[in-house]
Amino acid sequence: MINNFVRHISHILLKPDWTKFYKVHRMVLKIKEPHITRPMYKRYDRIIKAGKYSIPVRIYPQRDSNTTMIYIHGGGWATENINTYNKTCKNLSIHCKSTVIAIDYSLSPENKFPQATRECYIVVQSILKKMKKVGKKVILIGDSAGGNLCAVVSLMSRDRNALMPNRQILLYPVTYYDYTENSPFKSVHENATDYILTSKRMQEYVTLYANDRKDFINPYFSPLCAKDFSNQPDTLIITAQFDPLRDEGEYFGKMLLKANNNVTIIRMKDVMHGFFVHDRKAMLETYKLINRYIDF
Repeated sequence: MINNFVRHISHILLKPDWTKFYKVHRMVLKIKEPHITRPMYKRYDRIIKAGKYSIPVRIYPQRDSNTTMIYIHGGGWATENINTYNKTCKNLSIHCKSTVIAIDYSLSPENKFPQATRECYIVVQSILKKMKKVGKKVILIGDSAGGNLCAVVSLMSRDRNALMPNRQILLYPVTYYDYTENSPFKSVHENATDYILTSKRMQEYVTLYANDRKDFINPYFSPLCAKDFSNQPDTLIITAQFDPLRDEGEYFGKMLLKANNNVTIIRMKDVMHGFFVHDRKAMLETYKLINRYIDF
């Protein structure tokens, strides 16, 4: 009840201009972060180092699991962290009987593009090397901006002839950059104002994340700007009916299909952006979809 109230107040406070009020939202998130000194489940915090990078990760182990999920959280690249996503990742591990490793990447605007992409790529490649040695499957999964980073890491891995995840799961992912009246996607206009995520807020998110407008058309910023969609991992894309990101996520899936990848696109009805974190009924349905999908 308190968390819902705090979330509601944060939406009201931040409605005017997200580029100025993201710090206030982070403070609100800090208030409602779970502070568990002795969790009732096992989890381990680690640091993955590579050159100048030191990236925190949190591990939710599942004994005898043949799959490891690497989770990249949402929040417009500017908010949220592994603490605010602690419950989401814990429940994902339990319901899907899979080890989950969550990445705590650096946030914008203090760390603009491509900092988050580089950090996520480093972590994913490090985990892939370890898991491949022991014969375990690796699934990349993320929501919203995290879905964007999953898609980007897969494209980047292909481009660099690096190791690839076995599958990727993109939950209402960000795949484009234009949320103005010029957007080519119908859902940006249909779902612009009346739901949790507005088109205005999305435009403010991409503005916070980008160094300049040139970044917008970089495929590692906007995956739909890629010229080559081939040789990508099997992909499950789940979108929300009442979400400005709905159509761009589904169109990204169609581009992957056109390039002869194995893709499943599912639109969840009567739900809004963020359902995997905030809507219990939709969350449970998503676990079922994921379990069917990862049943190798």
